[in-house]
Amino acid sequence: MNVKTLTQIFLIFTIFLITLFFFYKYFYQTVDQSELDQNEIIIEKSSLKEKADNIIEDLSFENIDMDGNKFKIDSKFGEISIDDENSVKLTDVKAKIKMVGKDTIFITSEKADYNKLNLKTKFYINVNILYQANLITSDNFYIDLSKNFASINGNIIFNNKNMESFADNIDFNILEESITINMFDKEDTIKIKRK
Repeated sequence: MNVKTLTQIFLIFTIFLITLFFFYKYFYQTVDQSELDQNEIIIEKSSLKEKADNIIEDLSFENIDMDGNKFKIDSKFGEISIDDENSVKLTDVKAKIKMVGKDTIFITSEKADYNKLNLKTKFYINVNILYQANLITSDNFYIDLSKNFASINGNIIFNNKNMESFADNIDFNILEESITINMFDKEDTIKIKRK
């Protein structure tokens, strides 16, 4: 073989190696990168699924204390807090409080924060409270059954067959049925309209 033929074979072999090198470097890494992207997408989907695992549909809690008083709360959706497993954010909420020897209190709201451990519950957004023939609407309703305490506040409208009244805050002791009604601004007065 002469030098000219060897040089041509060497050049062809070199061009072939360079072509393989570029092909490997640019095309195979792109394939590996797309595999990485697919893995990331799968991880993102699984984390979205994990977020959805803490949402429960048609949730219901019921508690009966030693005296026989019952507290039941139902909601269309409940989201268990990631930080506190006893805390649940509820949506489309209905609740009943049945105290022994007293009429049932019915509560509805768009949202509520409920603690399964201590039963403290805060109802908020379009809160309606029905007790006997009395309907109370407000922004917020907080109840602590361990202390037999409840507080209603924010744009309160109290309706019954005799009157309609407006106030900012109502605190009451559930067992004693004692009520304190007041305004946040001490210069404002509670408004009462007779029917």
